[in-house]
Amino acid sequence: MKLLEQMLHETSNEAMLHLQKKNTLKEEIQLYRSYLAEAKREERQREQELDSLLSEEVEKQLAKITQQWRKEREARRKLMDDVFENAQTTNKGEIGCIGRREKSGCS
Repeated sequence: MKLLEQMLHETSNEAMLHLQKKNTLKEEIQLYRSYLAEAKREERQREQELDSLLSEEVEKQLAKITQQWRKEREARRKLMDDVFENAQTTNKGEIGCIGRREKSGCS
């Protein structure tokens, strides 16, 4: 009978140890899942921050390029105005000279 009680006690102890291990593993798995969920959340947050920074940088660069294009367009317009004004002045001078040449022999 003692042998039977001892075997029953050992089986009970083994079952208890097995149950403890199982519970410990469940806790560890739950902790690991929590860790993974937090890591995933942090990664999403970092990606959002990076996207935000990239968007800001893109906007800055776009504003810089747009400003440069405006400056270049204004410079071209000013240059064309100057060329047109010089052409008109030159033409007026030539027309005046032609008129004077006809009257007085301007060369």
